[in-house]
Amino acid sequence: MNAVSFYYQTPPTELVTMSHNKELAEYCADVCAAVGGVTFADICGPRRLGHITDARAVLMCVLHHEFGLTWVESAGFFGRTHATAINAARKVRSLVGLAVPDWKVSNLLTIAENVYKTRTGRPFTTLNTWHTPKKSV
Repeated sequence: MNAVSFYYQTPPTELVTMSHNKELAEYCADVCAAVGGVTFADICGPRRLGHITDARAVLMCVLHHEFGLTWVESAGFFGRTHATAINAARKVRSLVGLAVPDWKVSNLLTIAENVYKTRTGRPFTTLNTWHTPKKSV
């Protein structure tokens, strides 16, 4: 069984029990707890409410850029396809890269980075290169 079919056929609850993914699941659960109003089950579930999809998009980007997962793996972790993860990254980049960034997504990124700092002791490395808002002219 290759990695793609493994991630698509394994439910998120079983992925959490694996040792490598347990750290990622704990990180995602900590971010959800810090955000409030969103649970890890919500993010892995089928709901498309705005606050859930924003949190899911930010976490997909963080898993890809900071934890080194491929788009297939980061999307599969939440039961989605790689196209969903790529579109989520585009959404986050476009909303945060505006002259007046979207405050909800910016706050989610800040919370995700703060949780990452407390868990690892270091700030984001790759995400900082593109989630900084552009200066208005």
